[in-house]
Amino acid sequence: MQYSLKRLLFLNLLGIICYLIAATFSQFLSNTMVFCSATGIAFAFVMMIGFRMWPVILFGTLLAAVQYICLRGSSPFTLASISFILTTSAGGTIAVLWSVWLINRVIPERIPLFSLRGVIVFTLLGAGLSAIISALIGVECRLVAGYISKEEFVANLIKWGVSHFLGVLILAPPIMLWWRDHSIPPRHTRLELLLVTLSLMFVILLVFGPLYQLVGPQIGQPILLMLPLAWSAIRLKLRVTTLFILFTYFFMWWGTASGYGVFQIHGGDATFTSSQTFLATLTMTTLLISTLALKNQNRAHELKIDQERMKLALEVANVSVWDKEIATGINHSFLWLQQLGYKEGDIPNTTETWEKLLHPDDAERVLRHNKEYHKGGRKGEYQIEYRLRHKDSSYRWLLTQTNESLFIAEPPQRSTGIMVDVTKW
Repeated sequence: MQYSLKRLLFLNLLGIICYLIAATFSQFLSNTMVFCSATGIAFAFVMMIGFRMWPVILFGTLLAAVQYICLRGSSPFTLASISFILTTSAGGTIAVLWSVWLINRVIPERIPLFSLRGVIVFTLLGAGLSAIISALIGVECRLVAGYISKEEFVANLIKWGVSHFLGVLILAPPIMLWWRDHSIPPRHTRLELLLVTLSLMFVILLVFGPLYQLVGPQIGQPILLMLPLAWSAIRLKLRVTTLFILFTYFFMWWGTASGYGVFQIHGGDATFTSSQTFLATLTMTTLLISTLALKNQNRAHELKIDQERMKLALEVANVSVWDKEIATGINHSFLWLQQLGYKEGDIPNTTETWEKLLHPDDAERVLRHNKEYHKGGRKGEYQIEYRLRHKDSSYRWLLTQTNESLFIAEPPQRSTGIMVDVTKW
């Protein structure tokens, strides 16, 4: 999509503001906020609009770095601070732009979330690679600037990397999907959407809310969240599912900070690590389930379109199809009766009905031909012309063709062929 310069400047300014607000929340709530939302916002902007959104990352990271220094009570105008600000900004920008470039090289789609391969590439190259690069550069800069000690390096590296990984994994998908979602709408009603929402809210309150006290600490309790999320992943649109994941996270953050839920019993860094591990597992599992469900929905949608095209082509060519069980004579295709003007339910769709509709002068010849074909083991091509009675009592000449020797089963269990109206030929 082409953007005018004016609109591009507006989007960059909007992105920088959103980045700075998210970074402010992350810094003030660094002890409880388990992912960096600013990285997810920047990543989504670049994925959706393109590399022209690099100012969002560069200036957003720069302002966030200045804010970090000021919150520590240091001056942002010293040589060490300026070096830290510039290096961190450049590192964050390179991390996101390089990751997006690699994703675009591997997956051409603008939103790489509609296939299993796309989700894996997005997780590894998007969330994973950008987090590793950003963490290595950012934490090294903190160490050089003297903001952390060597003993704190590894802990900060893990915390930074996982936070940025989760930021892209959790926040980027809903932004991208609500921006531009061309997925097939699944078959669900408003009632089902309401039921999924209420079920998720109840489980969240049970796992991370006041209801947690009623059941006590159960380590496996958070797994209950997979039930409504899996329901959403299978039945609802992907963008709704990603919002549910985000909704779950914020309630988990609120509940843990308020002293509810299984993660608050660990305390300190253990709570942080447990929350991050659970959130990463929950998000990736839900995205994979949603992708597999979407793949099946796309196949069903494509099959339906192909069937409609085939039906239209047959109607235009005045051709019908029959598909009957040989043992019972029941026909599974109504097209041949539609060709004769009948509606479904007017007459039984069976071999007996077909015999009754045969023209009296053709009946003996056609039935004898069928008997000889069956007696010969249904080998080779079957072709014959005869007349069938139309609903308006007139007779139509039909050319019937089949080749049951092509069937795998021996002897064939079904008989399928075509009927061409040759009355006007």
